[in-house]
Amino acid sequence: EVEQQIKRLSIFKADRNNYQVDQSLKKLRKTAKGDENIMPDIIHCVKNNCTLGEISDNLKMIFGEHLS
Repeated sequence: EVEQQIKRLSIFKADRNNYQVDQSLKKLRKTAKGDENIMPDIIHCVKNNCTLGEISDNLKMIFGEHLS
């Protein structure tokens, strides 16, 4: 089960547009540094195939580990 999930995640990441992923996460980090609502950028990240782990890791970069 775990091995299959890891394999599916690898395939998912290989098939997505990594440029869009990087740009979406970059925009999320920029917004998170300010005082704007980050929810539209989170939605944009999801629509561009960012994983929950990638989104949360990028928010941790800005807000710190207390998000865990």
